[in-house]
Amino acid sequence: HWAAEFEIAIKDSLSSPDDLRWKKQGESHGDYDFMVYYRIDPNTNQLACRIDSAIPSSLLIPVLAVFNESSLYKTWMPSYEKP
Repeated sequence: HWAAEFEIAIKDSLSSPDDLRWKKQGESHGDYDFMVYYRIDPNTNQLACRIDSAIPSSLLIPVLAVFNESSLYKTWMPSYEKP
């Protein structure tokens, strides 16, 4: 089950953001350029977000550490509750 979901996530992350399923939410060209896309799965109503950005190599380990500890999101955003 999880392997199939992971494979879908990888496929989605490698797909072009120009794919009609992704809708562009915004972009920024400040210190770090990035673009934010979203889509809603019509079958489950789940929201998926995608952020495309190059990051400096010095930030790779900190970003991976945050992704690894995503279950601690309540400590980063204490007022947010999982739906």
